[in-house]
This record gives sequence, C-alpha cells and structure tokens, in this order.
Amino acid sequence: MLAALPMSLAFGFANAMVFQAAISRLLFSMARDKKLPEFLAKVHPKHQTPYMSTIVVAILSLLIASFFAEHLGELPLSVNFGALTGFILLHLSVISHFFINQKSGDYFKHPLCLPLG
Repeated sequence: MLAALPMSLAFGFANAMVFQAAISRLLFSMARDKKLPEFLAKVHPKHQTPYMSTIVVAILSLLIASFFAEHLGELPLSVNFGALTGFILLHLSVISHFFINQKSGDYFKHPLCLPLG
C-alpha cells in the first residue's frame, strides 16, 4: 500500500510523457502534410525533433491540467468524451469520403469494414 502512490505517480508521469510525444508527432506530421499550420512542422536544427508542436502540446497540457486541478475526477470523462467524438467524426468522414465524394455504390463493404479500421 505504501508503494502504490509512488508507483502510480511514476507510471502516470511516464505515460503522460509518451502521450505528449505521440500527440506532438501527430501534429507535426499533419502540419508537414499541410493539414495544420506550418509552424507546427518545424524541426529543431540540432536535435531533429518537432519542437514547435511539442511546445504547443506542453502549453495545452498545462492549461488543461490547471483547469481541471480542482476537478480531477472530471478529467477522464472529458478525455473519454473527446475520444468518442473523434471516432464518431472519423467514421462520418469515411462515410462522406466513400459514399458522397467517390459515389461508391458498395453499400455492404464500406459500412462493414468501417468498425474494423
């Protein structure tokens, strides 16, 4: 029981760092593909890392953490809601791409494969 708090803090910190690195790399790749503002695609000249997207993610994380400092129990709910909203929008964009933009008539294959993607 005495080791549970330090272990949970250590794992929580390590996971938060991995998530922030993953998010900054995702923002970097989207900016590199011209889907987000170009300044997010800047690479540090010495370390060859996406430093601008990392700074943006760090600032956003600090703002969100300070907003939820008094209500830590609500943070997982908002994360779950955000993930659910993201997946719904992803599925709607796939439906829009195949059925509206490409005018695909394959009404069996695309909706069937949608949850598998």
